[in-house]
Amino acid sequence: MFEATLQAQKPRFLIVEDHPLYRDALEMIVLSCYPDATTTGVDSVLEAKRMLMEDHFDILILDLELDDRPGMDILEECKYLEKPPAILVVSGHTRSDYIVRVLRFGALGYVSKAAPKEELTEAIHSVVNGKLALSRDVAKAVAESTILHQNLPAHSLLSARELEVILLLARGLQPKEIAARLNLSVRTIAVHKFKAFQKMGIKTLIDLFQYCREHHMFRYETGQQQLLPGAG
Repeated sequence: MFEATLQAQKPRFLIVEDHPLYRDALEMIVLSCYPDATTTGVDSVLEAKRMLMEDHFDILILDLELDDRPGMDILEECKYLEKPPAILVVSGHTRSDYIVRVLRFGALGYVSKAAPKEELTEAIHSVVNGKLALSRDVAKAVAESTILHQNLPAHSLLSARELEVILLLARGLQPKEIAARLNLSVRTIAVHKFKAFQKMGIKTLIDLFQYCREHHMFRYETGQQQLLPGAG
């Protein structure tokens, strides 16, 4: 998790949300908390990565369901920044294993989109001051989960890239196809596959497919089989 001890009176926010109305609402809430703050809004992972490389932000408010790529990609990217922002995730996902995975990847806060405005406001203040922030429904989901007893599904241990690779493998894509899609080398795909299989304790693609079925990682959308990262 990022070490964030921000006390800035004029914090700089990057808001990553692909729905304009919700993005504007987040900006209004941020400015109600910090009238002198600077806010920048983007609607894609690609644009967010570009902004983070070109400029410095104190706080990143991140939706995880974006059109171009999973928001988890940004969490992993932030690890390599010289001065990473404190990250507050605002998402519709309230599965406890998914939330814990996001927090493990560096988010300092997690607020459900079903939470009231007051909880989001409180979370923004907490994250700016370097404190962990969870909306009440998120905290309740984690507290009631078997995750408290360390019964984590194996795929929760994967990096964002490892998870992406195994999901594409489970869909039947070949390594060369995955490499082309992710703009990586075939060797890099093989390394991610090897590490993922080790962490998950599986040996074959058949094992992988069965694991995804058993953990309900499949979903269907627009007539095409997809996989839901973090489902379990």
